[in-house]
Amino acid sequence: MKKIKILESNNHLSLSNLTHLRTSDEELEQLREYVHGHLDIGSTDEWEVFLTILSWVHQRFDHDGINTGEHFSSFNILNEAEAGKSFRCAEYAKVTSDILLALGYVARVVRVFSEVADYGGIGQSHVVVEVWSVHLKKWLFLDPQFNSYAAVKDIPLNYEEFSRSFQDASIHVLSMDGPSVKQYKDFIENYFGYVSTSIWMNQQTVDLFLHVRSERQLLAFQFMQLSHALFTNDTERFYADPTQTTILFNYKDPVIPEDIITTYGLKEHKDFENNMHLFAVEPHFTLTFHTIHPGHETFEVRLNESEPVQISGNSVDWNASEGLNQVEVSSVNQKGIKGSETTIRIGFSGD
Repeated sequence: MKKIKILESNNHLSLSNLTHLRTSDEELEQLREYVHGHLDIGSTDEWEVFLTILSWVHQRFDHDGINTGEHFSSFNILNEAEAGKSFRCAEYAKVTSDILLALGYVARVVRVFSEVADYGGIGQSHVVVEVWSVHLKKWLFLDPQFNSYAAVKDIPLNYEEFSRSFQDASIHVLSMDGPSVKQYKDFIENYFGYVSTSIWMNQQTVDLFLHVRSERQLLAFQFMQLSHALFTNDTERFYADPTQTTILFNYKDPVIPEDIITTYGLKEHKDFENNMHLFAVEPHFTLTFHTIHPGHETFEVRLNESEPVQISGNSVDWNASEGLNQVEVSSVNQKGIKGSETTIRIGFSGD
């Protein structure tokens, strides 16, 4: 009797059920055209693209901790900057995140807070960016105000990793006119209390705070109101893969045990043991794919040795062959950038 077994798999329930706020497609398209008209990105290497965007945005305007562009689009901020306006760290982060989104990457604005963000006075937060690396399969922290990032052994870090490995991290400040590494370290270490990002939940915007060095929950920020704030210690969920695809297997020809029992008059345990082949599965499946990949458009599917194909729906029919089988699926967004690959190796053979 042939048996089907999963031999290897990274197909798991996605931890990333967070719906990140996303700028409208119309604004992103307008921004993308503006960037392509002002910047030659050149490289197709994602890290080089990230650093190019980081440095370019850093050079667009000077920092002004008071002047807000909160109600401006990133396109408007860049036009105001051309006219000589300066903006806050929040605008550096918004523009950087939106440009990365416009180019097809997954990015988010991240606020980082001191441990005394509620009543420690003014200047208790800073705003940076995190972008998802398909190559490294992790979030990476970028600080466009200071044109900087952090790494350990040449591997860029997300913000929580940076805070945890601060003493061992190498800080890279890419601007000659920027702060020294020591000055930046002294500055950024003030903001290792919490890291937060805005998500969409129950039809409203919620600020999700990850505890970093502080375990307190807050109801105020700099003496002022702090509404719609949720706190979590779940680092894995906060930093989960937002591009992961989950695969569900559904047998096309269901075996109904009650019908077999009636048809063959099976009554005792030995009857079942002697006729298990009647219940054995035939590996004829409909595979269904699920993802929350922002901007998802198609799935790229490869079955066994076939060439990868892109499908516009979310399911395919597939029959496993005798011997070794492999299913590989990735989500592809509207800009053609693939998400993380889900791979399952399956064996189907006799005893």
